[in-house]
Amino acid sequence: MSEQKALRKRLKQLFAELQEITASSPADEYPLQGWTWACDARGIYTACSPEVEEVLGIAAEEFIGQPLTSFRLAPESQRYLKAVLERAAPHSEAILQFIHKSGQLLSLRMHILKQQADDGQENGWSGFVQTIQEAATGDSAATLPPSPRLTRLSTDLP
Repeated sequence: MSEQKALRKRLKQLFAELQEITASSPADEYPLQGWTWACDARGIYTACSPEVEEVLGIAAEEFIGQPLTSFRLAPESQRYLKAVLERAAPHSEAILQFIHKSGQLLSLRMHILKQQADDGQENGWSGFVQTIQEAATGDSAATLPPSPRLTRLSTDLP
C-alpha cells in the first residue's frame, strides 16, 4: 500500500475515533471547532464544510472558487501558506491567522494533505482547520505570534 493510501486510511481511522469520543461525551467536554475543506491543483477551494460559519462568520459557499492561499488570510499568513504548499510535503500543519467577518484575527491550525490521483499526478489538497485561540482585537492583536510556524507531521503513522 502506498504511503498516501496508508495516510488516508489512518486519517479516516482518526476521524472515526474522534467522532466516537465526541458522540459519547457531553457536548462541552471536548469543544472542538473547525471545518474541513478541499481545493483543486490550482489551489482554488472546491469544498468547505458549513462549520466554517461558526468560526469565521462566513458561509461555506463563499469559499468555493476562492484561492486557498489568500481568502480570509492575513497577509503574512498568505505568504507563509504559499511557502508551505511549495514545499510539496504530502502532509503539513501550519498555524495561520484568519480574518473573521468582523475583522478580528483568529489564529487557527490548518492541517494540509496533498491529494494525488492514482497515476501520481497532484490533484489538489484537502484538510481541516481547527480553532486554537480566541479572536483578538485592538491591543490584544499584538500578542498574536508574529509569524506562523510549520510543523511537519510524522510520516511513520501505522
